[in-house]
Amino acid sequence: MQSIPRSKVTNCENVMISMLSQANQEGQQDKAYSVSIRLNALAIIIVKNQLSPAATYELLMKEAAKYEAQAVGGL
Repeated sequence: MQSIPRSKVTNCENVMISMLSQANQEGQQDKAYSVSIRLNALAIIIVKNQLSPAATYELLMKEAAKYEAQAVGGL
């Protein structure tokens, strides 16, 4: 059995690390965009329904709880 030269293995590792890094960055960008869309939707709800500060607080706390549950649950 012939062994693979270390330089080729290192190059493959570097390519793989680069691809994973790029995928991770794209995932982070997608998450940020999703949060941005949701925050805009919440702002529209607040303004459209003329929510009081207390109702706005409650809405934002419920939304924060959803994000926390996703983070803890790993979803």
